[in-house]
Amino acid sequence: MADERAGGACAPPIFGVRISPRDARPESLAACVALAQRAEALGLAWVGVAERFDARGGVPDALSLCAAFGAATARVRIATAALPLPLHHPLRVAEYAATIDALSGGRLELGVGLGALETPFGSFGLDEGERAERFAEALAILRAAFSDAPVTFRGKHFACEGVSVHPKPARSGGPPLLMAASAPAALRRAAQLGVGVMLPASADAAPYLAACAEARCAARVVLLASADAGPAALERAIACAERASEVVLAFDAESEREIERTAELASG
Repeated sequence: MADERAGGACAPPIFGVRISPRDARPESLAACVALAQRAEALGLAWVGVAERFDARGGVPDALSLCAAFGAATARVRIATAALPLPLHHPLRVAEYAATIDALSGGRLELGVGLGALETPFGSFGLDEGERAERFAEALAILRAAFSDAPVTFRGKHFACEGVSVHPKPARSGGPPLLMAASAPAALRRAAQLGVGVMLPASADAAPYLAACAEARCAARVVLLASADAGPAALERAIACAERASEVVLAFDAESEREIERTAELASG
């Protein structure tokens, strides 16, 4: 991936929100879609949703809600923020993601991670101690699935032989990948893989930015901030933008007022 920032001016952060339902009721999910529409109407450029299984700050199926966001909007970029990849079969994730990306006109971004500490791996019959191995294998398959060639992979947890994945992505290489990380080693690994990163706004993105500069690849960063983070998160995003090709600053939002506050910060 070429370094898109070489010799270029510093691009300002892109503003967005990570929408989460207030609770697990069906009407709360419908309200999330309305919030995505409001975010687009107010000029925000990015809308994400977390996948969590305990009904706190996310939904158990982020891709389905991303599909709803895509159908209800026309411009805003939509993202999983993030999807616990070790719990999923990567070929199915690739198919779902490619379908949503096509239906949304190429607006999907796929944020994937190991899963939060409270992710119930045991409830799925999985060993939490193997999540890093499962993640690495699944990510390799996912990237291969977004290519034009059939997928062949033989690992400890996943295996496939000459599988043709359909539909093919709307964009070459598939939806942009974002790796949820905060530890320096994981951030450097994302740079080596040539993918973007998604991390808390309070975390230090320097290891990722330095590794991208060393590898001469474009650095894409999504900073996730609490709803009340305000100017402090913006200062970190501006500092990060001086070294990255693109920085998205996304605030958590459960209400229209929180989305309006993000829009006010963006316009200020």
